[in-house]
Amino acid sequence: LLYEACLSIWLLSYYEPAVEFLVTSRTLPQLVGVVKGSTKEKVVRVIILTLKNLLTKGTFRARMVELGLPQVVQSLKAQAWSDERPL
Repeated sequence: LLYEACLSIWLLSYYEPAVEFLVTSRTLPQLVGVVKGSTKEKVVRVIILTLKNLLTKGTFRARMVELGLPQVVQSLKAQAWSDERPL
């Protein structure tokens, strides 16, 4: 269920009116919280793809830094993944 919810947000990150809503909602802190605590690789991957889409939109970049996302990504890079695709 978590994966499907994150996948839906990823799909919405391609739709500009939805991105405008994501700016005003608590979606970004929730996504960062999930990526910090999730042990499921597919959940982490879809959230990272979502954050990558949002990186260039509005104030998302600054908010990601405020939420500590760079440190989270560094720790994710140090983990063993089932394939060799980098995050």
